[in-house]
Amino acid sequence: LVVALAPNHADSALFGVAALAAITSLFVCSRLHRGYVDALVDSLRAGVVKLSSETVVDRTTMHTLSQTATAIDREKLLRDIEEMRLRHAKEALEAAKSEVAKSGGDQAVDTILDLRSGDPERIRPHLAPGTTLDLHCVSHMIELLAHEHYVAEAISTLGNCGERITGQLLDAFADRKMSPSIRRHLPRILSTIGGERVLQGLVQGLGDAESVVRYKSGSALTQLTKNDTSLRISRELIFEAVCQEAAYTAPEVKPRRAHIAQLLSLVLDRDTIELAFRALSDQDESLRGVGLEYLENVVPAEVYKAVRPLVDEFSRAHRTVRPAKEVVVDLLNSVDTQGIDLAAIRAFVQSEPNTPDTRDEDAE
Repeated sequence: LVVALAPNHADSALFGVAALAAITSLFVCSRLHRGYVDALVDSLRAGVVKLSSETVVDRTTMHTLSQTATAIDREKLLRDIEEMRLRHAKEALEAAKSEVAKSGGDQAVDTILDLRSGDPERIRPHLAPGTTLDLHCVSHMIELLAHEHYVAEAISTLGNCGERITGQLLDAFADRKMSPSIRRHLPRILSTIGGERVLQGLVQGLGDAESVVRYKSGSALTQLTKNDTSLRISRELIFEAVCQEAAYTAPEVKPRRAHIAQLLSLVLDRDTIELAFRALSDQDESLRGVGLEYLENVVPAEVYKAVRPLVDEFSRAHRTVRPAKEVVVDLLNSVDTQGIDLAAIRAFVQSEPNTPDTRDEDAE
C-alpha cells in the first residue's frame, strides 16, 4: 500500500513503517513484561505460586522473587497451608463416613474408626466376648492380627462370625502382599469354620512362599479333617506338597520334618505315621531304619526319595524290604505308644496284605 501511494519514495516509506512497528512492539512488550511481573508478585503474596531459587530459571522471575520474598507473611502462609490440609482431611473423612454409612450405618463407621485408631481403649470393646462384628468391619479386624496384644481376641471375634466371612478370610489369606504376621493366623480361624471352600484354600496355602504360612496351613488341615471326616484331600496334591517342602533348603530341619509328617498323616494312617516319625527321631539307628522302612512301604517311590534325605541319613544298602504289616508290629514293640490309638493301628495291621512292596529298589 505504501509503495502504491508513493512509488517515488518507496524506500523511505518502508523504513518509516518498519521503525514505527518496532517502536510499537517495544511499547507492547514493556506492558506485557510489567503485567507478568505484577501477576507474579500478586501470586507470591497470596501463596498461590511457590518458587525457590532451585526451580527458577529466568532472570525476570528470579528478580521478582528476590524483591517480593521479604514481603511475604511466612506465618500466614503456614497457617493457610495447615488450614487447607485440615480441610482436605476433614472432607476425606466425611466422604469415607458417608460411603460406609450408605451400606453399613453409623455404627459400622464408628467401629471402623475405633479399630483403626490404634487406641486400646477404643479397640478393646469391639473384642469383647459375644461381640457381633459388622461385615464391613471384617477387613479392619483382620489387620489387628498383626498386633500380638490383640491376636487372641481378634481370632475369637472373627471365628464367631462363622461362614458369613469365609470369603473375606480366604481373600486375605490368598493375598501374598498381606503381611505374614497376619496371614499366619488365618488358617486357625478358617479351620473352625470348615467346609470344602476352606479346605481348598488351605491346600493352596501349602505352596506358599512363607514357611510359617505353610506350616499353619498343614496344622489347620489336620484340625479341619478331624472335625469333619467327610472332607477328602487329594493324595496327589499332598504328595506334591511333601516333595516341594522337602526341596526347600531352609536351615530349620525339625519344623519341616514335623510339617511333612503332618502332611502325610492327612492321606495315610495318622497314628501310624506319627509312630513312624517318632521312630525317626529316636537315637537307636535300627529303630530309625524301621521308621524309614515303613515310609518306603506306604508312599510313592518319588516321594520317599525326596523325603529320605530330610528325615534321616539311614542307609538301606543290602536290606530287604519287608511288608508294612511286619514293620508296624516292630514299631509297636519298640516305640513309646502313649497317646496313640492302638486299636486303629491293629485294625490297620489286620487290613494290610502280608506281602512285601514290589517296587524296584533301584528306583532311588
